[in-house]
Amino acid sequence: MKNPTLASLLVLTLLGTSSCIAVAHRQEHTREVIALKHASAQDMTNKLQAVYPDNRAQFVADERSNSVIVVASEKTLAEIQKLVAGLDIEVK
Repeated sequence: MKNPTLASLLVLTLLGTSSCIAVAHRQEHTREVIALKHASAQDMTNKLQAVYPDNRAQFVADERSNSVIVVASEKTLAEIQKLVAGLDIEVK
């Protein structure tokens, strides 16, 4: 599911005039539920928030289903999925 959000607004002031140009950049965000097999949802959410403190992604732990809900751009989501796959391993 995609949810368009206004990612940034850049206002440029042209030198020598009082004119301004507003440029809006829209970035698509995707919601994904990542089911975990071995790691706890809350522990994984804490780790992901530490790796992505810059608000490029949002994370919510769902303890009932042991899943992490992620909202991020498709590029960031792909990075997160790889990271989760590497961390969600059986510990012997």
